[in-house]
Amino acid sequence: MPLPDHELSLIVDGKRFGGWLDVRVTRGIERASADFAIKATQRWPGQDERFEVPEGSKCEIRIGDDLVMTGYVDVIDIDRDQDNAAIEIAGRSKTCDLVDCSPPFDMTELAGLDLAAVARRVAKPFGVEVVAKDTGPVFAVAAAHHGETAWKLIERLARQRQILVMDDEQGRLVLARLATERSTDEIVHPSDALKKLKTRRDASKRFSEYVVKAQAGRRWLGGTSDGSQGDVASALAHVEGAAHDTGVTRYRPKTVLSEGAAKKEGAMARAEWEARRNKGQALGFTALRVGWRQSDKKLWVPNLLVPCKAPLMKLEAELALSEVTYRKGAEGTLCEMSLAPPDAFTPEPPEAPAQAGGDVGNRWARAGDGQVGGGGQG
Repeated sequence: MPLPDHELSLIVDGKRFGGWLDVRVTRGIERASADFAIKATQRWPGQDERFEVPEGSKCEIRIGDDLVMTGYVDVIDIDRDQDNAAIEIAGRSKTCDLVDCSPPFDMTELAGLDLAAVARRVAKPFGVEVVAKDTGPVFAVAAAHHGETAWKLIERLARQRQILVMDDEQGRLVLARLATERSTDEIVHPSDALKKLKTRRDASKRFSEYVVKAQAGRRWLGGTSDGSQGDVASALAHVEGAAHDTGVTRYRPKTVLSEGAAKKEGAMARAEWEARRNKGQALGFTALRVGWRQSDKKLWVPNLLVPCKAPLMKLEAELALSEVTYRKGAEGTLCEMSLAPPDAFTPEPPEAPAQAGGDVGNRWARAGDGQVGGGGQG
């Protein structure tokens, strides 16, 4: 028999527990691991015996018949007096072990592997499956850093391949790009379905010019007859790329030092990425809607493109849904959604040829913003 669409269940060892007084489950494209926290009395309505969930148990979270999270119970918090007992249970996705733990010692050298192979090698000892498609070429140089967690290692290398790293409802590690799938419903203000829409525009995150300086490599300029190097033997050649955000009208330059060697085109791509990402992160929106599902009965999930219209906020654009929190409590069944321009979630570009100069597409003309443009020198 199908479960009600808005009933959340915790499933442990095949047993389903419900009747929760307070519910929160959060998933996101920038979260290493989905997590939940649920509260209830220690007797589930309809059961004759108290239920017990040991910490460390494998668990599933379902909304109706839809799987939302697969992972482990982290914390059990019991509050008991003479007459009543309340319990709070918190847990995270299976990827939590990648977040908490160091990679095995044999992961110190990973050169010659592509990102998917690195992720599978690192995640395998933890029993975490990896889902990946095209993750780019192999790494000429790749190694774990001292004290780095397994998640940080994978996420650091993923940025070099412009790949997002997240988990899914099965607790798998997903290597993906920003989705192009659109939601069925729009976020419209005002509307009966939308309880609140909040926006934050942060000018402190944006700069008029971004200059990226990178070391191109050593250029040997001389030597002696015995094979030793001359006085200017190890001069370093530098490359530089620049991009402009014309929406920032006062002089606010920012210089970024590239972590590794780069060509001029790579420095240009990095500068344009800095400008786009900072611009996107400076524009954030939070929507609070009634219910967890869209009109087609599908749950709101991260990594959707959502059309948004709010004339009073000068907003009419398609935003990326970065995080979803399902809530239930005294205020009812609510879905809290974090949205931002898609450029806010663009991973760092690799050191690869890019178009020099020109403008980066402006997604925010209707909001009165300027454009981002590039230029460079070598």
